[in-house]
Amino acid sequence: MSKDQKRLFHMKHPGPLNPSRLDFVELANVVTSDVILAPGQSLHTAIVDAAEKLGGACGTASLEGGALEKTRFTTGGPAREGKAANYTYIREYGATELTMGTCSFGFAEDAPAFVHCHAKFSENPHGNEIGGHFMAEDCLISEPIFAKMNVFVGNSITKCANAETLHAIFEIDAHQPDCIDDGFGREFFVRVHPNEDLPTALEDFCTAKKIKNALIGSSLGSLNKPVLSQRGSIKEMASVGMEVLAFNGEIMAERNGERRASILANLVDENGTEFMGYLVRGRSPVCITAEIYLLEVVDQALIDTMREVRDSSV
Repeated sequence: MSKDQKRLFHMKHPGPLNPSRLDFVELANVVTSDVILAPGQSLHTAIVDAAEKLGGACGTASLEGGALEKTRFTTGGPAREGKAANYTYIREYGATELTMGTCSFGFAEDAPAFVHCHAKFSENPHGNEIGGHFMAEDCLISEPIFAKMNVFVGNSITKCANAETLHAIFEIDAHQPDCIDDGFGREFFVRVHPNEDLPTALEDFCTAKKIKNALIGSSLGSLNKPVLSQRGSIKEMASVGMEVLAFNGEIMAERNGERRASILANLVDENGTEFMGYLVRGRSPVCITAEIYLLEVVDQALIDTMREVRDSSV
C-alpha cells in the first residue's frame, strides 16, 4: 500500500495504538459439526448451548435459513460518542426470515458468554434483505436455523474493552494447550487490528507461518471504505464501519512462492443495504476488528479445486 493510500484510508482511533497489529492462536482442537438451533430460545442461548454440547464455549459458526419471532439489530456508521466509528441506532422487527449469518462466540468480561453475530434477513419471502450487527440475546428463534459450528476445544476468546478503539471486542486468551496433529493441516483464529489491509495481513501471516494454502472459514468483522471487485468491475464503497456479514475465500501460494488472497465479502452499509465483492488488495482496511477462522489445506485434490474455483470467480 502506498503512503497516499495509507493516509486516505487511515482511521484515527481515540486510544493508544496497540503495537501488535495481528493476534493469533493455533487452535489445539476444533470440533466442527452441523446442528439445528431449535425454536423457543434466543439466538444467543441456542449458540452457547450448542457449543457446550460439542465440548467448548468459544468458536465460530455460519448460519443459514430459519426464522425469527423478534429481530433486533444495528449497523456500523461514522464517528460518534468519541469513537472513530460507532453503531448507528437499534432497529427492531417482528417476524423475519433469516437468510444467512456468521458468529464468533466466547466469554465476556461482564457476562458468562457473548455472541458476536452479523446476519441478514427479510420480512417475507419476497421482501428486501437487510442486515447488520444482531443483538443475539434479543433475537428469538421461531423456525429452526441451520448452523455449522466450529468449537475451539482447549482455546478461548473473551470479549474485553479495547483501549485503542474504545469498543468491546474479542481478544485471544493467553493460554495455549498442545495442538493435535490430525494430518489435515493447522487451524488458526486470527484477529486483525484496525487500519490493516485484510488481504495483505492474511498473506503475510500465511507466509510467516509457512502456510502455502488456506481456506477462510466462518469469519466476520468490519471494514472502512473498502474497494470491491466483481469480474473486473471496481466499486469504491463510501461508508465507514461497514459490517461484514461473512468473509469467504482462500490464500494460495503462487508459482513464485508469494501468497495471494482472494476474499469474497458480504457487507452492509449503515442503512443495512448489502454489497458483495472481492476485496481489492491494499484497499480493504479493517475498521474495528476482523475475526478470521483460517484452515491450512494440505490435500492436493482440494488445493486443485480451490484454484479452479478461484480462477473462475475473480
